[in-house]
Amino acid sequence: MDSDRRSFLKWMGVTPISGTLFRLPRDPDLTSPFEEDYTQSDAETVAQGETVHQPTRLSLSWVQKRLKKYYGSRFYKQPTRGIFHHYPDQTYDLLRKEAFLQLAQTYQPLLVSGHEERFDCDEYATGLRWMFLTGGLGEFPASNMAGIAHNFAGSHVYNVAICAEGEILEWEPQSNTLVSESGGPPEYYNFKNGILYL
Repeated sequence: MDSDRRSFLKWMGVTPISGTLFRLPRDPDLTSPFEEDYTQSDAETVAQGETVHQPTRLSLSWVQKRLKKYYGSRFYKQPTRGIFHHYPDQTYDLLRKEAFLQLAQTYQPLLVSGHEERFDCDEYATGLRWMFLTGGLGEFPASNMAGIAHNFAGSHVYNVAICAEGEILEWEPQSNTLVSESGGPPEYYNFKNGILYL
């Protein structure tokens, strides 16, 4: 990762991490040293079923129109005055809502023993984003549908996903649930100012 990108990620409150961020072992001989036995992960089971659809490619303007409708007048302002949308892509490969929910529920971050306290909201959100960007290291179609919301007011980081149907989902990766079902403090998700990296 180049130093400018690392500096930007640190500035926006995301800790850059290298290596595998989630459990999706593809070969029993390559099992993580932190897992005692190899078993097929839930994501692999979902990926082998008929529930994961091929992504639909849509434009940046299509995505921004849906985000603007969802967030209203707070969208696309400076981070201290609203929600700044940092978009690295000109096109988006989006899965359907059902596929996102099934895959996101399988997310299991790979925690290093003795360092669990360092793995908090920003690492969870980064890990889920990378799981989708890599297609679970080739286990399902890669998608850039999962973004990271850094809520300055609530001092919290979580995921925001846009689905092929145009629906926006706010996702809490620490509980693997929709934000509305997470039980977290409401101020964590009252996204009025910050950065949406999607």
